[in-house]
Amino acid sequence: LRALVPPYMMPQHTVVLEALPLTPNGKLDRKALPEADASSAIAENYVAPVTTVHKELAEIWGELLRETRVGIRDGFFDLGGHSMLAVRMLSRVHDALGVQLPVRTIFQAQTIEALSTHIEAALLSQGRPVDAASGTKQMEEVDF
Repeated sequence: LRALVPPYMMPQHTVVLEALPLTPNGKLDRKALPEADASSAIAENYVAPVTTVHKELAEIWGELLRETRVGIRDGFFDLGGHSMLAVRMLSRVHDALGVQLPVRTIFQAQTIEALSTHIEAALLSQGRPVDAASGTKQMEEVDF
């Protein structure tokens, strides 16, 4: 479906049904459709943040998207993010980690896992150490 429609038309959740519920007139009975249970799909695919950058991003995303648990493979836009929240998120990343990223980065790297590679590369290019859990030097406590 991602290959066929633009991202804004992608459904956030899907439910597989054997048959669509119909009214006595043969029309779709929208009231009889089950609610999509996003929590079970998210829980199945949840991968916890490991590195300092992952944890910082998960906290920022959780606050902005009003999610209690954000995994590193959850998509920003899949969790309800949009372009205005993306700008706010990148501003918060700058405040917290001291890394300025262009807005296009979140459209290219939509998960915490992918975005953290851009942040870690920016930290290294600034000569600043990053988290040991990501395979590089330990991040020191620094006021950003």
